[in-house]
Amino acid sequence: MRIGQIEDYVKLVEKDEKESSIPIKLGAEIDYFLGKEEDLREIIEEFPFDYVIGSVHFLDDWIIDDPRYMDGYCKRDINEVYEQYFFLVSKMASSKLFDVVGHLDLVKKFGFKPTVDITPEITFVIEKNQAK
Repeated sequence: MRIGQIEDYVKLVEKDEKESSIPIKLGAEIDYFLGKEEDLREIIEEFPFDYVIGSVHFLDDWIIDDPRYMDGYCKRDINEVYEQYFFLVSKMASSKLFDVVGHLDLVKKFGFKPTVDITPEITFVIEKNQAK
């Protein structure tokens, strides 16, 4: 969904909530971009979201979960892909912009796996960002 479509989405959910016999929450999954935290904060604060899921779908300008760009995995060092992915997930979680981290393991979607143990990267993300 493009930014310009959010307002229509919000109106649709609010309309559905009014017509529903059960509560309907307004949520969004928003891509995290390093260095764009204030822009993201403005978008999140502009709308009455009940919850916001933060996700990493991009490494630089490469969309890691789109089958049309799957060959990007073959063009890069797979260990660096995982390292960069978990670095961004950690930054995203540390930003405190989001209520939930979306699909922590998206980087493995197409079955490309690191050749080294990435447990330290995953552990770092989890331990650094545990709710206190």
